[in-house]
Amino acid sequence: MNNTQHAIMMAIRATINRQPFTAAIDDPRRFYMLAREGGVSGMMFEALSEATCERDILTRFKRDALLYQMHHEKQMVLIKNVSAAFNAHKINHIYLKGVSLKAIYPEPYMRSMGDVDVLVKPETHERAIDALVEKGFSVTGRSRAHTNLKSPEGLLLEVHPELYSSIHPKHEPLFKNTWSHAIPTDTHRYVFNAEFELAYLVYHAIKHFYGTGVGLRSVLDIALYTVKKRDAFNDDALFSLMDQSALTQVFDNLLELGRRYFDLDAFPARADKHTVDAALFQRMTDYLFDSGVHGKAEGHNPFIGRVGAARLRDEGRLRFILRTLFMPYEDMRATRPWLKTRLLLPVAWLMRFASLLFKRTRRTLRKTRQLLFKKEKADELETMLRDFGL
Repeated sequence: MNNTQHAIMMAIRATINRQPFTAAIDDPRRFYMLAREGGVSGMMFEALSEATCERDILTRFKRDALLYQMHHEKQMVLIKNVSAAFNAHKINHIYLKGVSLKAIYPEPYMRSMGDVDVLVKPETHERAIDALVEKGFSVTGRSRAHTNLKSPEGLLLEVHPELYSSIHPKHEPLFKNTWSHAIPTDTHRYVFNAEFELAYLVYHAIKHFYGTGVGLRSVLDIALYTVKKRDAFNDDALFSLMDQSALTQVFDNLLELGRRYFDLDAFPARADKHTVDAALFQRMTDYLFDSGVHGKAEGHNPFIGRVGAARLRDEGRLRFILRTLFMPYEDMRATRPWLKTRLLLPVAWLMRFASLLFKRTRRTLRKTRQLLFKKEKADELETMLRDFGL
């Protein structure tokens, strides 16, 4: 790790241990930028002081902490309103990822969320959307994976009818009977048992590795979750689930990153099972910082990761590009309800191309330029992901 990367890890350690951060920061502006892109800048303010961080940079961390807190309070109200709507219509639901992870952080606001994700059963998906529209929510987009909505206050919500997306068939066994892992908590609200939720967190991290990119926060989520929930795990059930779903090697490697980054180790007996040598550790660390949360760091090219990961599914660059341009029928139908037959698929493609060219011209040109990267970059990323266990 370089000095700035190491300083961020030490600041996160100090934060989760409720201790002051006392190490020197060589490049405060880059320190802040990487923390912000990694989705952790708003959680670190409590550990920082003017003794180690110059005043204007400290002010930025304070601003982010206040924004995290404000957004957290608004999202808690959103969750209450969504559950009230679902309870009134007897719709079973489970909040995913950030909502449940907030409890494992020193303060709930420290785990930021861009939007709120909630799972419902496939047969109640449309009824769930209708219940929210009745409460003033507006539908802003649809895909096979979820329906996007905006609350009357402008907050974002994703309603998922299922968890699995076809990133790789070897992970599909995890989702054979998702709701069998659900535990009721209040009326029609459920949570997942600890073993399934951890396996899902690992799967979700893998999903982002196959997609636009994964940031430091995903590693922190898993490291903290294993420590905070350690007594809740049935280890035999956990590793049976991991093995069946081809998640074990990635999990062991994510555990190793958590050990080295944050000094968090809930499974010391598995410390010798990782495959992270010094070279892979540095490559992965650079990638986590370069990509940022969900691959949104400035200067990051998400298509390198998507093409590199596609090769793990034996899909070449040309095939990936064609599949991206000419979306499969099922994906197109999810966004265009009028598409009732495959015969109309060419029409839908033409309409999509027209929208990309004339309504989203600047965005389309930027993404087109991103596709023109050297083959060697995808080769390097493919090798790193393969070495990591994907």
